Amino acid sequence: MLNKKISRIFVKKEYLNVTYPLNSKANSYPKKLVSYLVAKYIKKPGKLLDIGMGRGDHLGEFLKLGFDSFGIDISPVPSKNQYRENYILCNLEDHFLPFSNESFDFIFCKSVIEHLNNVENMLFEIKRILKANGKAIIMTPSWMHTYWGPFYLDHTHITPFTQVSLENILSIVGFKKICVEEFYQIPILWSYPFLYYFFYLFSYLPLPYRPLRKIAWSEKFNKVIRFSKEVMLLACVEK
Repeated sequence: MLNKKISRIFVKKEYLNVTYPLNSKANSYPKKLVSYLVAKYIKKPGKLLDIGMGRGDHLGEFLKLGFDSFGIDISPVPSKNQYRENYILCNLEDHFLPFSNESFDFIFCKSVIEHLNNVENMLFEIKRILKANGKAIIMTPSWMHTYWGPFYLDHTHITPFTQVSLENILSIVGFKKICVEEFYQIPILWSYPFLYYFFYLFSYLPLPYRPLRKIAWSEKFNKVIRFSKEVMLLACVEK
């Protein structure tokens, strides 16, 4: 019953519009994130699947870098979306992914598994469609950093992960070379890791932020507050 209720929410166009509203200013984060991931983990272009592509912001950046990229999502992509030809509608909860075995060199999956009851199904499917020695990058909120409230800012979040529990499930599924690390969505840290200590201490300041509270910070400062507290887990694995 729970799965059906969640599915009805995801298939409505309002889900993306309300939960991830478009910013009037161009958002440079997808470009920075994809460039960082490619440089650190992927190294070279190949055939890539973006699971839970949303509006296709990250998919578009992979395409620009020369990847033969496709995306799937349970939420419908608007007919005018520029990446619609690269998109396939799919129920990520309990369906088989519509691809043959060993179809992709790389899988990218950001902010998806926390929405699923049946996480194992999707992870086994990722392993099935990856080529031998192919890589998957999976990102999800860190329960250790978000249990006090931010995890449920999106009411469709149902399955939390810690670093250990994510490592365990990836090992059970049969992935190898499993690396799971805490990941701050603050691009300056990716270039200057020594600033981590500053943001770590900054995160303890009792500063409210959107969307946890209605606060009139600038968007830039609000993101610094939010993402110093809302840490992600980033897993990179091989088949």
